[in-house]
Amino acid sequence: MPTTLIAHTAHAVGAVVILAPSMAHFGSASKALTLACTLIAPRTVVPRTPGWSPYR
Repeated sequence: MPTTLIAHTAHAVGAVVILAPSMAHFGSASKALTLACTLIAPRTVVPRTPGWSPYR
């Protein structure tokens, strides 16, 4: 799935986290996805980027 669709869907449904079997599944999109929510993979948690809101 394209990164924009994942980020948009996570934001639209109010997702708190996106889960994946490994960080490799996020690839280079991990930084962009943290604008929408926290990313979780085994032994890894990347918190949502604080202070960003699409409503500002």
